Amino acid sequence: MAERAVGRGALCARQALLVQSARLCDTGACPDGVYATPDTDDFLRWNGVVFIRKGAYAPGVFRFSIQFDIKGEELTVPTVFFPPILLHPLVEPANGRLNMLPFLAFAQERAWPVDPADPAFLSCLMHFVAEIFDDNMLQGLLGQWVLNERMYTLFKSDRPLFDRLASQSASLSTSEPSLYDTHSGSGVPGDRDVSLAQPYATSSSHGALPFAPVGDEEVTRTRDQLLT
Repeated sequence: MAERAVGRGALCARQALLVQSARLCDTGACPDGVYATPDTDDFLRWNGVVFIRKGAYAPGVFRFSIQFDIKGEELTVPTVFFPPILLHPLVEPANGRLNMLPFLAFAQERAWPVDPADPAFLSCLMHFVAEIFDDNMLQGLLGQWVLNERMYTLFKSDRPLFDRLASQSASLSTSEPSLYDTHSGSGVPGDRDVSLAQPYATSSSHGALPFAPVGDEEVTRTRDQLLT
């Protein structure tokens, strides 16, 4: 009986996430510079990347992973992980976990859904992921949301040093080991995901939005195609 219940829950969860996956393709569903895709091996895991175009963390390219879970027959609010190279007030330094309390607070203010099975849930989560890098959002952080006390204190009391550390995170995120690594949904070189134990690490990309170096000839060819 319990196995059948788990099976029904997994089936409903998969269907809900498939609907949301299709919805993310709609215009405006994802903010500019944020991309996410389901993991090829685990439908409860999503892999994403966010391109930071302005602010202290620009021009960072940060991978992230979203891990859903099922309790009873219902999806639970997921855990979001960034690579430990990201020094951010809302990201736990030890494991890269993003604090979801601000998301829940914003959901109440903005009438965002908090049910992970809601068709608009992932879209709102993508907007939240983009927003955590915005200066206005950082200025409005509440102390109880903070997981990296040092970065929060620096943002409040020593902005130049905060900016240097944020810029360092951005530089590390665009280094070859981070940018071209596909072993990890969260972008941790050589480790598939900080949220998984090492025995589960593999060498395949698992839908982790891989990047590849582009040579000068290909850049020239692509540029010429765009200009013609």
